[in-house]
Amino acid sequence: MKTIGTIRRENLELVIKKLKKLEAVAEAAGTTSVYLSQIRNQTADKKSGRPREMGSAMARRIEEAVAVDRGWMDVDHGTESAATALADAPQVRKTQHFASVTVGDAIAVLSSALAKVAPSARAAAVELCATLARAPDSMTVREDLAALLAGTAPSPTWRDCAVELISTSIEQDKQLPPADEIIQLVDALYAARTAEAAAPAVRSAVKVP
Repeated sequence: MKTIGTIRRENLELVIKKLKKLEAVAEAAGTTSVYLSQIRNQTADKKSGRPREMGSAMARRIEEAVAVDRGWMDVDHGTESAATALADAPQVRKTQHFASVTVGDAIAVLSSALAKVAPSARAAAVELCATLARAPDSMTVREDLAALLAGTAPSPTWRDCAVELISTSIEQDKQLPPADEIIQLVDALYAARTAEAAAPAVRSAVKVP
């Protein structure tokens, strides 16, 4: 059975074929070709040593960039060609070229966004900025900071929560519970993540049992 990481990687290949080159996908999704290349080649993460996988936030951004249904990146399209799998997708959406943005522009936008953050979330925003300074290439930190500054978090899916729970258990070397208990835990995590996404406050960390 394919993992969600494998499915997303295979679908990334379909999108690359559709847009002709990796750089076009990166530009459309607002990321870097280096980051997508690391996912594509399963480059080992410097901290964990595990192959780098595509997160849910990036999968959603790619879906939005090529205008396919939400969750398309999580579906195994089997032997479909890029033309068939993406047949209904319109022309890729245009994004702003980062080259035209100056450092001053970026700082001005960041300052304006920080000024609008609720006092209760200000400390979290500062911490994320500090974390980004230490790891400027981290897409996870970028996405978390963007969600916080936007006052909203990406809407979770049940599948995302299942992947999160299982991944956390594996990382912590915990034995997975029986299947029926896993479903209950995922349901609880999904309810918590949905509540977090709906609230304007910062997403708090939910402990996985």
